[in-house]
Amino acid sequence: QQPENFRAFDTPGFGDQVFAKFYKDGKWSQPIPITGANEDIVRCGIAADKDGTVWVVYSANRDGKHRVFSRPIQKDGTLGKEEVVASHPDERHLSPCLTTDSSGRVWCGIQHWGSRTVFRAEIDLYSREAGKWNVHDLMGGGIGEPHWHPCLSAGLNERVAVGMDVRRSGDYDSAVFVYP
Repeated sequence: QQPENFRAFDTPGFGDQVFAKFYKDGKWSQPIPITGANEDIVRCGIAADKDGTVWVVYSANRDGKHRVFSRPIQKDGTLGKEEVVASHPDERHLSPCLTTDSSGRVWCGIQHWGSRTVFRAEIDLYSREAGKWNVHDLMGGGIGEPHWHPCLSAGLNERVAVGMDVRRSGDYDSAVFVYP
């Protein structure tokens, strides 16, 4: 039956939470809460490094700012501390994605909307090395086109392909950049 109105479905506030599970000895673990309850999450990613640490990244809206955070899950299933991957006071960091390269290094692609040059979407590339997230110059300081929705794929020789949507000459296209 058609409801009279939809007020019962109106749930103001945020309602997202990220969980992870692992499969070991033929059984699934209990859900591991990666983020707190009632958050505003914009996409998440997961990848394992060469040591077996699993990294979960997510964009969370906290205090009105979208930043990308990461949390490690150790081989024994314990959850590590949350770290900031990307944060800038004048930018929104969204849609993180992860991959692991041929040497076991974890890479993170992030879309940011910001004011570094002009207010438009660009893609940043980070790698997890020496205990921290390091940013890499993917497009030589930007190529003047807006970019959205990154996706990553790792290849041989520690190379990473970064796919994305691009607006060029009044048209929307797909593009792939290979780093390094």
